[in-house]
Amino acid sequence: MHTVDSKILASDNFYKDDLNVKNKIFKVRLNNSQPLRDTIYKYSNEIVGMTYKLNVHIDNDIHICDVEKTVLDIPFNEIKFIQFGILRLLGSVSSVPTNMYYLLIYIETKESIKLGMVDNSLQHYFDYVKLLKDHDFPLEDPFKIAEMNLTDRTQIYNYLQKNYDKLAVTAGHHSNKSHLN
Repeated sequence: MHTVDSKILASDNFYKDDLNVKNKIFKVRLNNSQPLRDTIYKYSNEIVGMTYKLNVHIDNDIHICDVEKTVLDIPFNEIKFIQFGILRLLGSVSSVPTNMYYLLIYIETKESIKLGMVDNSLQHYFDYVKLLKDHDFPLEDPFKIAEMNLTDRTQIYNYLQKNYDKLAVTAGHHSNKSHLN
């Protein structure tokens, strides 16, 4: 099992629309084909200073795209490994601060390019695995996401609230300090 580079998970390491996602963490939307909604989302988030999501398309390679352009293509034969994890971010529900849990897709290439893709739904784990499983690189799941009941959001939230710190250390995400809290 590989470890995730803690520098990737630093709170000041989010992609900022400079077309450079290498060694960054960024929010993604898997195979989204709604460019009008993406454009509205992008500009409305820019107004309030938030990062916006990039689209990820997986076919014969991994394509990371902005609304208007491809930001990075990653050929499957260049991937060293992909590790799935869970990232804890501080968010809010009805203006009450709370922990939010997101799917982390950490990719490291053979040329040591590192990417941290954050998907807002843990349930998308199975979609990513389905698209990536038949290739010649390891898919690692140290959080054992495949064993979780992802359909019951309350149960998964309570489980992660109790166990996240231990899971993060076991997964090689170093300590809780390396995560975006």
